Amino acid sequence: LTSRSLPKGTIARVGPGSHIVTTTTGDVVVQATDRNAYLGVAGAGAVGIGAIGGAVVLADLNSLVDARVDTGVSITAGGGIRVAATQTENTHGIAIAAAVGGIALTGQIVTINSTAVQNAIISDGAVVPRAGGIVATDATATRTVRILTAGGGIGGIAAGAAIGTANVTGDT
Repeated sequence: LTSRSLPKGTIARVGPGSHIVTTTTGDVVVQATDRNAYLGVAGAGAVGIGAIGGAVVLADLNSLVDARVDTGVSITAGGGIRVAATQTENTHGIAIAAAVGGIALTGQIVTINSTAVQNAIISDGAVVPRAGGIVATDATATRTVRILTAGGGIGGIAAGAAIGTANVTGDT
């Protein structure tokens, strides 16, 4: 490696100056695939004259999936050429709290911020002298983000609040 700063994320790249030649039926595939799973769980229980229970899950999740053929690359393929970036996310946040007492208070908060970027690029300066099949780029994301907040309080005075937010952003 000659780079002092490696790229962040999942990267599949054909760099400048590369020459790829396949057989009469061979395909060229540049594929970057990322599968992320996150499970955040928080729980609390309290018992007493003044019982307070709280549970908090905070998560900032970022992912980059990048498949690319750079400027200065030459690809001659007997078959097709495919550049693909695929991202799969399965995220869950769970907060549960309970309190029992003369005064019982509960609170649960789940906040998930998830950003995902997928790029599939054949740069303008890349050269394809011949392709015997389809030349394609494909960037996809399949994302599931779920939140559960639950709480309960038993007492002479009981109160509770549950807040769940998911901020899901990205670019494909």
